[in-house]
Amino acid sequence: MTFDSLINEREYFPSFYLDDILPKQLASGPLKEWSARERQGEATPRQNLRDLTRPYMDARAVLAPDAEKYNGLPYAPAVTAHADAAAGLKAAGSDTEPPAFQPLASETEADTTPEGEWRDALGRWHERLLKALGFVPRPGHFTARTPTGPVAVPVAHSEPGIVVLTGGFAEDLDATRGDGPANLLAAPVRLSASKTLTTVRELASWVLNADNGPRYALLLFGGVLILADKHQFSRGRYLAVNLDTALPRKAAKGAKANEIDLIAAIFAASSLRPGEDGSDDEIAKLVAESRDHSVGVTAELRVGLQKSVQLIANEVLKRAREEFEVHPDDLPEWLPEALPEPGDLPRLLTEESLRYLYRILFLLYAEARPELDILPVKSEAYASGYSVARLRELVVQEKLGSASRDRFHFHESLSLLFEKVFTGHPVANTVTDRKAPVEEAPELAEDDGHESVRIEALRSRLFDPTSIKLVGQRIDYPETTRPDGSPAPVKPLDLRLRNKVLHQVLRHLTLVEGRGKSRGGFISYANLSINHLGAVYEGLMSYTGFIATKPMYEVAKGGDPEGGSWLITTDQVRSGLYSDTPGDSVFVKQDGINRDTGVPDSVVHEVGSYVYRLAGRDRQTSASYYTPESLTRATVEQTLRFRLDDEGRVDPREPEKSDVTAAEVLRWRVCEPALGSGAFLNEAVNQLAELYLKLAQKEGASRSIRRSTRANSRRPRPTSPSTTPTASTSTRPRWSWRRSRCGSTPCTRGCGRPGTGCTSTGATR
Repeated sequence: MTFDSLINEREYFPSFYLDDILPKQLASGPLKEWSARERQGEATPRQNLRDLTRPYMDARAVLAPDAEKYNGLPYAPAVTAHADAAAGLKAAGSDTEPPAFQPLASETEADTTPEGEWRDALGRWHERLLKALGFVPRPGHFTARTPTGPVAVPVAHSEPGIVVLTGGFAEDLDATRGDGPANLLAAPVRLSASKTLTTVRELASWVLNADNGPRYALLLFGGVLILADKHQFSRGRYLAVNLDTALPRKAAKGAKANEIDLIAAIFAASSLRPGEDGSDDEIAKLVAESRDHSVGVTAELRVGLQKSVQLIANEVLKRAREEFEVHPDDLPEWLPEALPEPGDLPRLLTEESLRYLYRILFLLYAEARPELDILPVKSEAYASGYSVARLRELVVQEKLGSASRDRFHFHESLSLLFEKVFTGHPVANTVTDRKAPVEEAPELAEDDGHESVRIEALRSRLFDPTSIKLVGQRIDYPETTRPDGSPAPVKPLDLRLRNKVLHQVLRHLTLVEGRGKSRGGFISYANLSINHLGAVYEGLMSYTGFIATKPMYEVAKGGDPEGGSWLITTDQVRSGLYSDTPGDSVFVKQDGINRDTGVPDSVVHEVGSYVYRLAGRDRQTSASYYTPESLTRATVEQTLRFRLDDEGRVDPREPEKSDVTAAEVLRWRVCEPALGSGAFLNEAVNQLAELYLKLAQKEGASRSIRRSTRANSRRPRPTSPSTTPTASTSTRPRWSWRRSRCGSTPCTRGCGRPGTGCTSTGATR
């Protein structure tokens, strides 16, 4: 990131959007307005933050020395105030509407103990920080509504759409994570007899998901400020500021593109409050805009995939022809089962190139979503030794060294990761069908050497080694003699993909090229939804592959292929009907300048090369374009209405009004008869996951539910008569189980009992 004081945890905003696009957006919006106000002598959040440097240093001098001593302790006056607020809600009774907010008593006896003075200093600093951001602090207890009754939540401030929670004093973000001392609540919040929230982050996640939860929670930890969004925080995505780093830089107004400007614009009260007309707040608009930018990235990604299919397929043909003198017409001899009919080669190249690319896309998405628990992305050993992210860093440089261009580091690294994802690491006898027999897993030592890198076996067709027979393979000649009676080749046909090809492919899949004055950056897979990837998938279904039998020139309007291009033959080029004059050429040009002519060469697909092009109206006439999210959401919601109630009177967002139980939801089956890229199926899974959580909470089972992302929820098992080969590759239903320490999935040794050493059992559908 451009600013080391602003932490964009798990990419709340896409990194390139936050670094390059957002500052420009803010410069023409609130920052321009603030500059005008400051010239008139008015206070602004930006100027207020600049003025906090000395007060913060003074507060830190008082708070930091005793932070370790007092951070982790419950504070008796706070505990008493919370107990009084909870008692007030209980006294109101179930027939009375509880107060939305209970302010703290204005007159309380001062606590003159050392801890009391320390807490008071921390409270005064938090109050000053809130005022600088444009809030009028109103401490008290926010009433969170739940199916089991109202709960009093201690807050430093509350207003429509926003609550402010406070912890201890921290100088860095790590002290606010997990059981870090600054993350512990001064007054734990009791939800039930068996559930008490003890940390600020835990309380924030819970209150944001309450029935009347706000859109935002600001978490104050002295020197650290966190913005938690209702729609992102449970996924571990948020923005944080290290004031210890940011505030001392306030004097350098132009030194780093105004770091304080960006912080003030994001965290100011005016940015978080909804519009007076009920419109979205400014941050919500920026988040939506960043998602729209992701849609633009989706278009670039689709183009990158289309180019990558051609790169991979042509690498296979080129290696076979140039290094082994095996031409396209000869390949059926080597793969008689995969290529039984004449003309099957383009189809096989297309399917396997796409499958290879989908594997990489799947892994990039899984690495960007640690909450899915598919890959051990938190493991340093995985990140530095196995991950696609490691390879992504290697392709940042546009050019490869000459010594490595024809080697196979990228190919071997990806092949190893593909294998580990399919077999598991360590290898486990994963069960993929409820009816399949479960074998006993071998006994493993207490420390089997795989503690830091564990991968659950993903027995899907996508990663099945037998699903790719040509691309990237080493192929032995299947017979002892050739059809003409000559001896069969002894040397295998080596079709591994060289570094110079996969370097380009990985750049297409991971990088957005800069244009004009804007910088490029990594594609944020954390901000690409399933629907975005589905749109990429659906777009590629409009293409078909063939092997050129004559030279083909690529032409497009203005020579720009972004809006679509087509192919013409040499005879058509010679006809003179297609302009190739400078400034008026319709020919698509190669990157780079021809040194002999001084101009770029036209793109020509030579005889025997693979071409991946739009399939005319074939896709259009099939009426199978990708369905937009707005339509899938409405369709699934209406379907669930009549599943919850025969008359359709129950809103799926309020399933507790129906007679359906959480257990029944887990027994439902979902069928999408025309499954392509799974737009309806994905939306059904998401809505059913939310429905299940609400029903289970209503039934008092919230203690057994981990309120995290929808993707972590227990899902009904989808079924579908998939209509396309690539759809069955990427959306084939499967059973998965949480990984047990013994390596068997599911555990077959009764793991989970005390003394067995296993960490997890249970099936997830």
